Amino acid sequence: MRRLLLIGTLLLSACSEPPPPTPLSLPVPASDAKVELSIRTDYSQHLNASAHNALSRAEEAAASLRLAISQLIVDGSPAQLALAREAWRNSYSAYLESLAVSGIPVVEPPEWVAAGITQDAVHTLLNSWPMEPGYVDYVEGYALTGIVNDTTLTLSTDQLLAQHRFADAYAASIGYPVIEFLLWGEDGQRPASDYDPNAEPRLDETTPVAHQVRRGEYLSLLGELLQDHLQRLQMRWDSNNGYYAMRLREVDALSSFRAMLHSAQDLIELTLLNRYLGQDSSSPYSQSQAEDVQALMLGLRRALLPGGALPISTQGSGSDRRDAADDDIDAMMESEGDLNDAPDNAAHDQEAALAALTANDSACLNLSEDLTPCREQLLALLAAIQATQDHLIR
Repeated sequence: MRRLLLIGTLLLSACSEPPPPTPLSLPVPASDAKVELSIRTDYSQHLNASAHNALSRAEEAAASLRLAISQLIVDGSPAQLALAREAWRNSYSAYLESLAVSGIPVVEPPEWVAAGITQDAVHTLLNSWPMEPGYVDYVEGYALTGIVNDTTLTLSTDQLLAQHRFADAYAASIGYPVIEFLLWGEDGQRPASDYDPNAEPRLDETTPVAHQVRRGEYLSLLGELLQDHLQRLQMRWDSNNGYYAMRLREVDALSSFRAMLHSAQDLIELTLLNRYLGQDSSSPYSQSQAEDVQALMLGLRRALLPGGALPISTQGSGSDRRDAADDDIDAMMESEGDLNDAPDNAAHDQEAALAALTANDSACLNLSEDLTPCREQLLALLAAIQATQDHLIR
């Protein structure tokens, strides 16, 4: 990951003044739409506000998930399990939507590196994947395996942190994927009785349900850690005294835009293509890969739109969020002129990159079983971003 880089040194070279920019040759929509955007605006302020707002939404959704978990472990009914699952999906989508803008490269203080609380480290605590489900709870053929069933292990936030990746990278004990597995089970059909405190333990191999109260305690601690880690990231983007916000204020709008392009490139290459559209389906227990990809793409749209984060609620279905995003983006575009008539300057780079994004993400926002169209559109967008980056360093 190329995140441990100071934004200024990453994006501002020490060489002599670059020559005047030359026209870009980027894919643009076959329409007469002109995107009224410019990096002559305070793009640094936009990124700061977008990152803080995105993480605030993620933190609020995590709080809702904690509430749903607390109700589940008291009630243990199918209805409460369904509500907890819905809250997990909303929370995970809100987190994924924050990744594009909150992932711009920043040098971390040495003490954060030593303490293991850098940006990358916190994201590992939130979203570690792949994971070994048998490290967490029962799986087929192993009725009493995992942290849930190891009663010699005291359940506490400190213990769960210590167990996270203790043996290897697959030994995830905390984070969104672990919560997903605990809510859905290995086959996506976990019964609500797994959380019913009044249910009798059943230890046979066909219905391996035991330690219902302990499972609920574990899930509750996971919700607490999730919100704590999101709050840590959110505070670093606080516009008054957040560390990341202060670093971002030290660079100009053009440098901020280049940092955003760098983050967008990483999101497409490392996150979308390699993980969420990789060989194995993402969110396999909840079978919600389409929602994952949609959330990542919506976050990328937000990040590239100066003027602030789009007011998309973390509540409701994925299609509701998509429709809200499309409406807001349409409202920010005017039907006059042509992108090719835009001034030949850095603002054109931003307009062209945004045009490529909004023109080439429909297959990802409406993901089908055939992932090829989405991958092809992402590769086209990646090429547009790379061309923009190459142009800006001339």
